[in-house]
Formats: sequence, C-alpha cells, structure tokens
Amino acid sequence: MLKFFDYFYYRSCLFYYENNDSSARIAALCVVSLFELFNLFSIFAVLSLLLTGTIAYGRLIGGIMSVGLLISNGFRYNKLNFDVLRAKWQNENGHDRMKRKAFLRTYLILSVLAVLLLIFRNEW
Repeated sequence: MLKFFDYFYYRSCLFYYENNDSSARIAALCVVSLFELFNLFSIFAVLSLLLTGTIAYGRLIGGIMSVGLLISNGFRYNKLNFDVLRAKWQNENGHDRMKRKAFLRTYLILSVLAVLLLIFRNEW
C-alpha cells in the first residue's frame, strides 16, 4: 500500500515541479496526507455509523490525525526523496504509466466522493 502512496507523492511532486512551484515537496506532502486523512475519516465514519448510527467526529480528533499524518509522511518522504522516486518511475513504459494514472485518478475521485457523501448524508 505504501508503494501506491509513494507513486501518488511522486506524481504530485512532478505536477508541482512542472508548474515551477518552489515548494513542490511540501505541497505534495500535504496533498498525500489530505487524501490519507480522507480515507481515515471515511473508515471512521462508516464504522461509527454501523456501531452507533451517528458520526461522532470532533475537531480535536481530526486535528490530531491531520498533524500525525503530516509528521509521519514528512519523516517518510524526507528519507524517501523525490529524486529516488523519480529514478524509480521516470522511465516507466507508457502502458504502465497510463494504468497507474487511471488508478490514481479513480482513487482521488472515489476518496472525495466518499467524504462528500458522508458529510452531506443528512441533506437527502
């Protein structure tokens, strides 16, 4: 699973580097951490709905999870530098790149939809 998030970090960094963003590594770190937080929130919300029928998710828990993810990912991607990831995936063939990009886009869309559905579940 970490390999997927490493690829996600690589693609995010590459996007920001191509757009001449000087803080590409930090921006990519925040994007990856945000989507991991979306996943944790979705899992927590579904479990909470199944067990209690409501979502009890406080700001304190969200803040702790956010900071924890940023710190743990910061340590990981400080050791696993963008240049190492670029060397690993820079020469991937076109078919593999298209499959990984499609999977990544699907993941992004489903993560956002899951969070939006859980947030606005009472609106319907």
